[in-house]
Amino acid sequence: MRSSNPLKNASERLARIAASAARMNDIPFTPAFVERGYNNRAAVPDHPQWFAKFAALSAQARDRYAPKLDLRYGPGPKETLDLFVPASPARGTFVFIHGGYWRALDKADHLFVAGPFVERGYAVAVVNYDLCPDVTIATIVDECRRAVAWLAREGEAHGASAARVVDIRPAATLPRCSSPRRPAHSGSSDIPSTRR
Repeated sequence: MRSSNPLKNASERLARIAASAARMNDIPFTPAFVERGYNNRAAVPDHPQWFAKFAALSAQARDRYAPKLDLRYGPGPKETLDLFVPASPARGTFVFIHGGYWRALDKADHLFVAGPFVERGYAVAVVNYDLCPDVTIATIVDECRRAVAWLAREGEAHGASAARVVDIRPAATLPRCSSPRRPAHSGSSDIPSTRR
């Protein structure tokens, strides 16, 4: 049970963090160890069939919804986004930042996420960014922030809504890219699931 004393709570939390950090020193962070942790292609042997499915579904979404392709949001070679807009004024804008462990894949591989959102009246921005090792992870974070800032500044001119921006990015990989502006999503049931 937590104490009502905030200083004691903070002290206990710091002690847990320090203990966790000490355990991290026991992990052999060799290149091979890190590669095993971040190489999903090796961990998922049937990944080619998933990539093929993503490509086919993305082509269908591109044909059905006719997004605005390759809108430039920054100076980097890959700093572009594809923007799907609904037929009626957008209720909000969903920002999708693709995965790939900072070094693989492309926005074109993930256009399939747009359909359920566009059908419910949301604009969808599928963001591309430069990849490692050509750039650092810090640069990727800056690029993603530029994408969100561009949407807030220029999105309405392209049919997106800057009033309500919700983002998603690979779990536990990128810090909040929409800072300092927090996304408005709070678990609302009108935001569709992309699970099939």
